[in-house]
Parts: sequence; structure tokens; C-alpha cells
Amino acid sequence: MGRRCLLRIFTSAQYLLRQGLAFRRCDETEGNFRRLLLLRSEDVPELKNWLSKWIDFTSWKIQNEMLDMFSHDILRRICVEIRKEGPFSIIVDGTQDITGFEQESICIRYVDSKLEPVEVFMGLYSMDSTTGEALARMIEDVLLRFNLSISNLRGQTYDGAANMAGSYTGCQAIISRMQPLALYVHCGAHCVNLVAQSAAAECTDIMSAMTWLQERGTFFGSSIKFRQLFAQVAVTDAEGPWSAIKPLCPTRWLMRTPAINSGVKQYRAVVESLEAAKIEQKDTRAASLVETCQKGSTLLLLQMALSVFGPLELLNTSLQSSSASVDQMLEAVETVKKDILSSRTDESLHHLFEATAHSAAELDLEPVVLPRQRKPPKRYTGPAAAHQHTSAEEYYRAKYFSFLDAAVQQLDDRFSREKTGLHKYCKLQSILHTGVVDHDVIACYPEMNAASTSLEIELRMFRHQNKYSSAAEAIQIMRNLQPGVQDLFPVHETSAGKSSFECNCRAQL
Repeated sequence: MGRRCLLRIFTSAQYLLRQGLAFRRCDETEGNFRRLLLLRSEDVPELKNWLSKWIDFTSWKIQNEMLDMFSHDILRRICVEIRKEGPFSIIVDGTQDITGFEQESICIRYVDSKLEPVEVFMGLYSMDSTTGEALARMIEDVLLRFNLSISNLRGQTYDGAANMAGSYTGCQAIISRMQPLALYVHCGAHCVNLVAQSAAAECTDIMSAMTWLQERGTFFGSSIKFRQLFAQVAVTDAEGPWSAIKPLCPTRWLMRTPAINSGVKQYRAVVESLEAAKIEQKDTRAASLVETCQKGSTLLLLQMALSVFGPLELLNTSLQSSSASVDQMLEAVETVKKDILSSRTDESLHHLFEATAHSAAELDLEPVVLPRQRKPPKRYTGPAAAHQHTSAEEYYRAKYFSFLDAAVQQLDDRFSREKTGLHKYCKLQSILHTGVVDHDVIACYPEMNAASTSLEIELRMFRHQNKYSSAAEAIQIMRNLQPGVQDLFPVHETSAGKSSFECNCRAQL
């Protein structure tokens, strides 16, 4: 009887864990765990008698022990799978818990037997120090506890902070000295966020417009009467669905794109609700915000911000795919760069300027005019005459082109193959694409170097029988082969899956 009751207790805990439900409430006897056991006791009479005992193995200590047992069993199964597949990569990111203590999240990325990339969360680990040496020791200790050999580590991904990415004492440098094949790759999604931040910092006028957007969100979020006022105006004026105003995200710059887009589409409702707050509520903050939003230049600058933030947001979403490879990532970056550069023309600027002027007229805003220009000091210009813009479009042309150039330059710097360590991954994929084996690269990887001669034969056979232009296509072809045919390409399968696919570790921050 005791065995059957204990089994029901474990399976009830397993159900709550699987569904992500809380175990207890303020009153423990009314918690999900207790009520579920009572419900199940209707079908298991001996369980009802068991729960009436003084010691029934349902206390919070027993619950925590069961959680640990489930957790350890899952981790053991994951580690067995990782060890079976061989090479893997590690993804680490730090954060603080609600009490302010530092903790590091660890994920492992590997490729399974079906050549599918898998990312698994391995847990959170408390840290007393966040120096590069302390982080490296923590990673080494975690791998040791999981019985994962550092000799199979093929990639490491962190953010760009000095303690993580430092060239000499950073965590990645220390790990690289232990295992040179564990190439460091800065998180792609985080890089795109930094691109947006750097590009916006290049144009102070765009930063000012976004500051106004933030203050507007804070204003409407500070009082329910202001939110209700905006909702009434938005429902009346909106031709389609409207959305509530929210402040900008302070850290994730690309999370600001929906807020900017919503602000542009609901500009009329924003202006009218701010004017109503100014007149009816006599709010001084509303008066200051109205003065800024009534300028057509504010709307123009927000439109300029969208021309870069929009494509970067799509790139950010693309880079967070767990199935993307190195060449797909770089191709997506090149596509976004081309799109941004296509907007760097006088014709695009003129179209944007005319569209803003038309919207400003419809919204009864002040037209976009040439701001007052101050002459720079002689020590900057010398005897030469200072350049003076002759029109508003010419003035904003310099701002717009500088903004676009900064975004493109940042994409070049942060996703350069030579600067980021991606060149070795690209060389591996080049072997797969061209069929020409680079022995200098292959020699670094023991899983392929031992059979480099066989790899050349397999590549020739595979390329002769199949047509492909990327690693993803080659992997898909490999998946569709019959098992007996797949056995003809054991080393090639390693090259396609483990080296060019799984070694591309990119954190999902």
C-alpha cells in the first residue's frame, strides 16, 4: 500500500511540474498539490487513509526533495545524450535574482543524431564574484559535474562585457587557453541591439525624439485618468485597432520598435490627448510634451528611426532561431545591410520628407523647417567660411545619412568574419560547399583529422550525387538519405552537422 501511495504522490508532483503549476498557496491545505492528491484519493481508497496520517510524505521538505530528484534525473538524461553526440558548445549569461545576488544561466548546444541543433537549459548557478577567472572556474566545475569533457567543447557564447569577452583575462580567453577549439562568438541578438544603440547615439536629434517618446509613455503610465483620456481619443480617431501607450524598454533597443511604430501610427491620438490633458487637467508636463509633439520634425525623426530599427528588429528575430547556421546568419546580416544602404539616397530621403510634410499638414503640426544654425568658432573653421544649410531637407539629409552609415558600419564591425572568429567556421562550411579539403583547418579537429583522406572521398561522392549551395541544404539531403546510404558518409556527416552547424553557438539573450 505504501508503495502505491508514494507512487501517486510522485506522479502528482510530476503533473504539477509538467504543467508549471504552483504546489502551495498561503494555506498549504488548499494548495494544488494537496487538492490534487485528495482528488485522486477518490479513486484510490488507500491514498485517502495515507493522507490522514501524521507523516504522509507531502511536507514542503519532501516536495523540494522530489523536485531535486526530478531535476537530477532530467539532467542525467540530457548529459548522456550530449556525451553520445560528442562536440558541444556552451552559452552563459549573467543576471541578478530578486534579492540582488548574481547568478549565471548555462545552456548547452549540440547536434542530435538527426542533425537537428538542440539547446538545453542546464540551470542557474550562484556567483560570489563575476571576474573572468571566477566565471571560467564555474564553467569548468559545471562541465566536470556533468561529466562533459572540455576536449569536446567547440564554441562559447557570452555577452560583450569585459569580464566575459576580455582578450587576456576575460572568461572566453581563459577557456580558450584550456581548449583552443572553443571559439568565442559574441551573442548575435545582443550585437544587433548594440548596433541600434550605437546608431541612435550617432544622431542626437533622433535620441531627443526617442526621449520624448519615453517621457510620453511615462506620462500616460503615471495616472489612470491619462490612460483613460488617451483611450477615449484613440477609440474615436483610430481607423483600425489601437494599442495602449507604453514606455520604451531601457536596455533592449530593438524592443522599442513596436513603441515607435505605434507612436507614429497613433500620432493624432497622442497629440489630441496631450492637448486635452494640458487644457482640462492643467498639467505642466503635458504642456511640455505638446510643444515637442506639435513639431513636424519630431514625426520626421521617428520615421527616420524606423528606417533602421525596423530591419534590425527583423534581423534580431532571425538571429534568435536555434536552427540558424553561421552562413545563414551572415547572409541575413548582408541582406539587412543592403536594405539600409538602399535607403541612403536623396530620392528615399525626399520621399520620406514629403510623406512627413503631408502627415504634418493632416495633423495640423508645425511644418518641418530649417533650425537656427550657429556659426562654429573660428578655431574649428579657420579662415574658411562655415557651411550653412540652405533648406530643412538638406539639414536633415546629413543627420539621416550619418544615422544610416553608423548602422551599416556597426554591422560590419560586429559581424566581421575576421574580427569575430567566425572565419574558421566559414572555412569549414567552404569545405562542404566546394569539396576542397583545407588540411590546415581539418587538422585542428580530431574528429575529422583522423579520417581526412576518407573525407575527401566522401565529399567527392556526395557532391557528385547531390546539388546544394549551403550547409542547411546539405544537412537536409543527408537527413533524407536511406540509413544504408548515410553509412557511406560518416566523416562527411560529422563535417556537415557537428562542425558547421553545431559549432555556431549563439546565445538567446
